[in-house]
Amino acid sequence: MKPCYYNRIVVWIGFCALIFSCKNPELNQGNDPRSNSYLPTQFFYCITNPKCAGSFSSNGDTARLLDLRIESFTLEPSFNQNAFDYSVSPKFSEANLVISWTKDSSESLIEVNGVPTKESIKTFILSYGTNDILIKISNTQGKFNTYKISANNPSASKIYQTGSTTCYNDSGTATCASTSSSHPSQDFDLSNLSLSRNNFSAPTTNSGFINDLITRDPSINLTWTTCPIGRSGTGPACNIGSTTTSTKAAAITACSNLNSGSGFAGITNWRLPTSAEMHRIVNISNGPRNDPAYFPNGVSGNFWLNESDADSPTTFSARIDFTSFGNSEPLSNAGPAGILCVSGDSFEYQRYKDLGNGVIQEMRSGLFYQKCVRDSSDSINCSATPTATSNWSSALQYCDTLILGSRSDWRLPNIFELLALVRFKNDATADARYIDTSFFTNNPYLSSISDAFHTSSTWINNPVNDLTVRFGFQNLMAAGGKTSTRHVRCVAGP
Repeated sequence: MKPCYYNRIVVWIGFCALIFSCKNPELNQGNDPRSNSYLPTQFFYCITNPKCAGSFSSNGDTARLLDLRIESFTLEPSFNQNAFDYSVSPKFSEANLVISWTKDSSESLIEVNGVPTKESIKTFILSYGTNDILIKISNTQGKFNTYKISANNPSASKIYQTGSTTCYNDSGTATCASTSSSHPSQDFDLSNLSLSRNNFSAPTTNSGFINDLITRDPSINLTWTTCPIGRSGTGPACNIGSTTTSTKAAAITACSNLNSGSGFAGITNWRLPTSAEMHRIVNISNGPRNDPAYFPNGVSGNFWLNESDADSPTTFSARIDFTSFGNSEPLSNAGPAGILCVSGDSFEYQRYKDLGNGVIQEMRSGLFYQKCVRDSSDSINCSATPTATSNWSSALQYCDTLILGSRSDWRLPNIFELLALVRFKNDATADARYIDTSFFTNNPYLSSISDAFHTSSTWINNPVNDLTVRFGFQNLMAAGGKTSTRHVRCVAGP
């Protein structure tokens, strides 16, 4: 036995003698630092465990939390001040975790993920994937313990692949190898970074509802009506009837009517989809622009979205055109447009964190966006409105060579990655209606075609064009010539 081990035993014997001479029957919990039996319990642990590293010593006990709580959720396992690893499973719709704790002493110090705090409660924004939250408590003798809470974010989901099947140059298809210098990191070339389109379930039925076809998107816990309103049939799917087109008000009612009684497929929370949800079923390489394996009949032409147009909310609403290239444009509320209904918690990619280095992190997708538009003279705060624009090849090259926020994996975003930034906020100022300007400032807007942004996705019907996004005009998604100059915002990750 090592000399330091004998010394530790002698010191502990002295402490034990002192404690046994002044017992308090009201404190008799071996795991409670305030308890009379606490030190003898730990002494026994050390003398029976030679690997005891000296966490407990005569110059002060190791600091511990007395309590650790997660608002609305349960820690696994239940809290024990001598256990240091926990997990929590937030429900799908949860964006934040609210964690509170009680210290063992008013003099104990707390650090949360390395940052000192005097608070006893904190709110954490759930980011993509597994979130590890470390709460370190230390006492005046420098002794400490760290409690770890692991929370997997069920609301996180990679953005779906666009469906692109090849690489392109300015005029047509090309091998990705041949375009690696002039047109690098295109949509198809980096499709492995996005969620496979095979993640959807094939059309199926729930028990007891053999005529109600549904298609599931399990990555975000959504369920779709496989057939548009007006169509039915299971063999082949959706072969009976024709797609109903209607006003926006009638579309809202049609989805609501599916909730009557036991509900369509036994589900009673059907509604119109959001733009972010509907774009997940768009496949830019097919015609119509969806996946027939999952939506086999009738999804063609205009379909209503839940959002009202941000510029003219009382007269226009958002829609997607599956016949053209899955583009999103406003349509008069008088329509007509088709109806697909969805159930599940509403989903969007709009949970941002400014990292303070010219980079904005989106928590659900795990993506990192360039805060300032290319050629802004201030790459951190975007204090100057950008004026310079780039053609498609130049935009691809710029993002491919960008180093920002200590990252070098930047690329020109595909059409879905850029559309993920679009929002419909009716009560915002004109420049903020379609993008959150509290994070993305000084964006070009309301200046006809010159406010468009390039993406790495090509319009396959006419490959001299790439698909573009606009953040200040009703025509949010369009196509434009690759040799034309447009604005650039890069993306990295996940």
